[in-house]
Amino acid sequence: MEKFISYFLESGICLLVAWGFYKLVLEKLTFFSWNRAFLMVSILVSILFPFLDFNFLPAEALPLNPINVIESGDLISPTNEYSGSKINYLSTAFYILYASGVLWMIGKLLLGIIKTIMMIRDSDKITFKGFKVALDSGFRPSSFFNFILMPANPTNSESFDQVFKHESMHVQLGHSFDVIFIQLVKSFLWFNPLVYLVEQSLKEVHEYQADAGVISEYSSISYSRLLVEFASSNHPNWQLISSFNQFQTKNRILMMHKSKSERKDLKRFFAGLLVLISVGLIVSCSTGVQRGDLVGTWKGDDFQFVQSEGPDLVAMIEGGRDLHEKSELILNEDGTYKIQVNGEILNGEGTWDVEGGATLVTDDGNEVTSYEIVSFTEDKLVTKHQVEFETPMGKLAGTITQSYKR
Repeated sequence: MEKFISYFLESGICLLVAWGFYKLVLEKLTFFSWNRAFLMVSILVSILFPFLDFNFLPAEALPLNPINVIESGDLISPTNEYSGSKINYLSTAFYILYASGVLWMIGKLLLGIIKTIMMIRDSDKITFKGFKVALDSGFRPSSFFNFILMPANPTNSESFDQVFKHESMHVQLGHSFDVIFIQLVKSFLWFNPLVYLVEQSLKEVHEYQADAGVISEYSSISYSRLLVEFASSNHPNWQLISSFNQFQTKNRILMMHKSKSERKDLKRFFAGLLVLISVGLIVSCSTGVQRGDLVGTWKGDDFQFVQSEGPDLVAMIEGGRDLHEKSELILNEDGTYKIQVNGEILNGEGTWDVEGGATLVTDDGNEVTSYEIVSFTEDKLVTKHQVEFETPMGKLAGTITQSYKR
């Protein structure tokens, strides 16, 4: 669950920076295609970059923290069955809540697509000015992929031509692909309000692009009157289609009569892209091994003991090596661990955690042990820790380096 939450937090940071930059720096520009591209790239960076993991410090260069004696009370983690169960219940509830939201949103999306397809299927269809047109008295002027939906047959009026031109621009520019894409993103990030704000901004840019296509052929004044007329009518909005007059008429009219932005303003987009990529890289960086990275089963691989004090007990050292190479270290997500050999718990079980990105700490209830993470990759873990104990032949001390394979 920790990795899950971390991903959504990092994704939200990227989206917040991107949308904030758009609203403050880019929104008022008349480079509508650039604005559309920036918003789409912002979404992609926000959902993809958090999946990446760039170690700020290479695994083989992780700092070796000095081994300190840690009191049991210093390790804050579940140490009894009740605490472990509580964490499991919270994790399960979290996943159920999230999955329920995803299924609900995807269900709505599929239902909307099916409903729209069925409406088009049941309508009368003609070809007009090279476009496929679906006719039904219940339609409002809108578009869905390569179909233009109209409530009546084409006429020779200027108003009809302007409306048709607007919808044909949506078809030509492929706005339905953007709409479906943002709906999919919303399905998986349904709890993030920033996604809904980005969606609103993206659809607003769609309308600006379509309006620009209309006023390239018709009077902006007469078209503005048409927008006001449609604004006073009461029609339902459909989430999956590009619908005429879907957004604030005032903003659209102001943008139509706004002076064209100068080419020098294009530098803002490159600055925005630089900011976006920088933030994406920052949230993808880590300063060491994260707790979630170690969750799983690790098979003992290599064992080395460097003695610093005491008698030479070769048999004992070799026995430890043999035991390690037959063992499995199981680190569970709920903070519990166990070391087993051939399915039998041997040599410890209890709780574990990661400190400072370079120290694995275990607590078996009687003793807390701190392991330096010497190196770490997806498939290999090397730890190092100091040992000291009494034997019949005297005190034995040294450093044990253990390797594991995933």
